[in-house]
Amino acid sequence: MALRPGALGSVDSRSYIFALPIRSANDLPGDFNFPDDLGEFSHGVFLPRAEPDWRGRRAYPPRVALLSHDSLVIVAHPSSGEATYAIPFRDLQFIEYGHFLLVGWIAFVSSEGRRELPFNTRTSPPVEEFLSMLSKECAPTVDSLGGSPCVSFGGALDIKFQNAELAALDSDERVLTRFFNPTREKPRRAWGLFRVDSHEPGDYLAITNRRLLWITDRNRDSYARYGSLVRWAAVRNVADVSVDCPGQNCRVVCRFKSGASWDVRLPLDQSDAAAAFARQASSVM
Repeated sequence: MALRPGALGSVDSRSYIFALPIRSANDLPGDFNFPDDLGEFSHGVFLPRAEPDWRGRRAYPPRVALLSHDSLVIVAHPSSGEATYAIPFRDLQFIEYGHFLLVGWIAFVSSEGRRELPFNTRTSPPVEEFLSMLSKECAPTVDSLGGSPCVSFGGALDIKFQNAELAALDSDERVLTRFFNPTREKPRRAWGLFRVDSHEPGDYLAITNRRLLWITDRNRDSYARYGSLVRWAAVRNVADVSVDCPGQNCRVVCRFKSGASWDVRLPLDQSDAAAAFARQASSVM
């Protein structure tokens, strides 16, 4: 669809409080300045600005993210003074989607670094629709991957991670192999009197016919009961998956052809299952 002035030119988009899908040029907020050379785009999402803090300050402005024919383009409201930012699809290393209660963000990691777009999750479906379209652009189906049944390692998925997996997968996506380290409860005592329960976050890894997926309920190194963090990368960009267990520590290392990597920390008793997953992942990629 060709870029042209939006139909909402008389409305100040800084007053919007909901994320909105952009499926045509008529959905573009009219008070944004889009680059003349943007040309056509296939899909987009509007992300509203932050709620004011107690001093009335806002942490980030309204932004629009668009999928052009070969790039992800991020445009901020002109009052912010932010420059338009473009990431060619070929440079995207992996994508991150965090959703913890009302705190949400999408992040794009490329050779130029990390670009994070926070938003309030009161309306997350337009963001998830946009990410699904982005995954189709950046992580197409790999026809050479076999059609054998999924092979699973580690624990059985609990209801939280079952739902997270279903939400993360696109309709044409098949899981080839998965590994799951369940969330663990760790009772402890505080002040010598009161029993306080703490948890070790759970981690899920999977290879599909399109992507490498990592789902966790770890939010900045702490367990988060309500929410999850999803990272994904095109499977064609994955160099290898291996297990490293020095001493009493264990981790799955997912390396990308770009040189970037993920380190998934695990309990030592998961090392055998994780190693079996790594071997299976290497055999299907």
